Amino acid sequence: METVIPKLIHIDQVGFIQGRLASNNLRRLLHVMKKAEELQHPAIALSLDAEKAFDRIEWNYLIDKDVDHRNNTRDKDVDHRNNTRDKDVDDRNNTRDKDVDHRNNTRDKDTDHRNNTRDKDVDHRNNTRDKDVDHRNNTRDKDTDHRNDTRDKDVDHRNNTRDKDVDHRNNTRDKDKDHRNNTRDKDVDHRNNTRDKDVEHRNNTRDKDVDHGNNTRDKDVDHRNNTRDKDVDHRNNTRDKDMDHRNNTRDKDVDHRNNTGDKDTDHRNNTRDKDVDHRNNTGDKDVEHRNNTRDKDVDHRNNTRDKDVDHRNNTRDRHGPQK
Repeated sequence: METVIPKLIHIDQVGFIQGRLASNNLRRLLHVMKKAEELQHPAIALSLDAEKAFDRIEWNYLIDKDVDHRNNTRDKDVDHRNNTRDKDVDDRNNTRDKDVDHRNNTRDKDTDHRNNTRDKDVDHRNNTRDKDVDHRNNTRDKDTDHRNDTRDKDVDHRNNTRDKDVDHRNNTRDKDKDHRNNTRDKDVDHRNNTRDKDVEHRNNTRDKDVDHGNNTRDKDVDHRNNTRDKDVDHRNNTRDKDMDHRNNTRDKDVDHRNNTGDKDTDHRNNTRDKDVDHRNNTGDKDVEHRNNTRDKDVDHRNNTRDKDVDHRNNTRDRHGPQK
C-alpha cells in the first residue's frame, strides 16, 4: 500500500522547521519527513489540513512494531532505557566510553573515584587538599584534626574567635569572663539583656524592676506577645477580644483552621465545592482522579494521550496501519 505523505512543513538543508506545529506532533513530523526522504517524496509548504493529513499516514511505516522502546530514542532491539550512547552497553547515566562502569565519574576509566575530583587511588571524598591526609572539611595543615577550626593547631576552640587557652564559646569579649552572649559590663548576669546592670529583665526593652517578659506596653499587664488592649488574653490573635480564633481569618464560632471557603465545612486544603473529598484533585467532583488531567472515569495515571488506552509512560501514538 502506498504511504501517504501529507503536505506539511518544508525542512531546509540544516533541518530548520518552518511554520507552526503542535509540540506533540513534532516527533511524528520528523518520522514523516524521514520516510518522505526514503521514498523520494516531496515535502512541501504547510497545508491547512495538516492535522487531517496526519490521520491518513500509515504509521506502520514510521514507528516499528514489536519494539518496547519506552523512553527510548535509538535503535530497536536495544534495551537502553535512558541511554544516549551505543547499543549493547549498559552505561545508564554514563557519559564516557563503553565497558566502563563509571557511574557519576568524570575522570579516567578503571578507577572507582565516585564523586572524586583529584588523583586516582586516593580516597579523599569531599577533600580539597593533599592525598594521604584525612582532613575532611579541614582547611589548614595536615596531620591536624581541627574539624571546623579556623585558628592554630592543638587548640580546642571550636566556634571560638579569640585567643587560645580560653573557653569563651560564643563570647565576643575579654578572656577569663563567663559572659556567654553578653554584650555589657562584667560581673552582671544579664543574659540577652540590653539595659542596665543588676536588673533581671531578660528580653525586656522597657523600665527596670518590671517583669514584662517580651512585653511592649504598660507595666503590670501580662500581655505576652499581645498587640492590643490590656486585660485581654488574645495570644497571637488579630481580631476582637473574647474570641478564641487562633490563626483564624474569618467569622467567629467557626473552626475553619487553614480553610479558604465557607464556614461549617471541613475542607482543609480544598479549593472546590464543599462535601467533596477531592484532595489534590483538579477535575470534577465524585471522581477519584488524583493527579489526573483528563476526563473522568479513566485511570490514565501519568498518561498524556487519549482515554481507554493504557500507554503508561509511553511517548508514541496509538495509530496502527490504515487500510
